[in-house]
Amino acid sequence: MGSNSGDYFQNFYIVQSQATSTRYITSELILDYFANTIFPLATITTEPLSTNTTWWQEVKQDAEESSPDYFHTWHKMMQWFTSQKYFIDCACVRIGDSTLLEQINSDNYPKGTIITGCVLPRLIIGLTKSGSLCGLFGFVVQS
Repeated sequence: MGSNSGDYFQNFYIVQSQATSTRYITSELILDYFANTIFPLATITTEPLSTNTTWWQEVKQDAEESSPDYFHTWHKMMQWFTSQKYFIDCACVRIGDSTLLEQINSDNYPKGTIITGCVLPRLIIGLTKSGSLCGLFGFVVQS
């Protein structure tokens, strides 16, 4: 997904025990579930699990160096998420964009911040009726 490193997805979940009125995975939902621990100047982008998205363009950038089955694996992953009856929404969540972070004037950094960082979280997740998030967590290194 546009990384300067070999990065792998890991299991990820945040469990909720009460039904949620939220029907969609949004940047506000991600901020809330991460209890405002995300760097405040980082963009949070949520996109559907489809091929006409920014995250998919990042996946395609990596294809040149990959095996012929590369896209097959990604398509099977998207199919698995969208076929789960317990998910009311699925999304790719991109936290941070190195191009945008580099454009921030250091005078606007939060107190104590020296640099904005280059290890940026990426999640492929589903939202359940009870409000839990389940899926995959990874990151990209963009330096």
